[in-house]
Amino acid sequence: LFDCSDEKQAKAMLEVAKTHIEDQKVSFADYIPEEVNKLDHAYVAQKGQYVLVVVTDDVATAQSIIDDAVKAGTK
Repeated sequence: LFDCSDEKQAKAMLEVAKTHIEDQKVSFADYIPEEVNKLDHAYVAQKGQYVLVVVTDDVATAQSIIDDAVKAGTK
C-alpha cells in the first residue's frame, strides 16, 4: 500500500508499481518460475490517493477484502 500525497502522484506510482511487477516476472522466470503465476495475476490498483499492490495465490479474496475496506472507509 502506497499512500501518496494526491491522486496525481498516485497515478504516477501506479505506473511504477505496474512496471515493477513486469520486471519481477522477468526476474522470476528463471529464478523461481512457480511464483510467476502470482505476478501474472497481481492486483495493482489505484483508489484515490492510494496505490495497492497484492501478490497472492488468492487474488479474488484479497480484492474483496480491499473493496470492502474501501467501501467501509467511504461511509
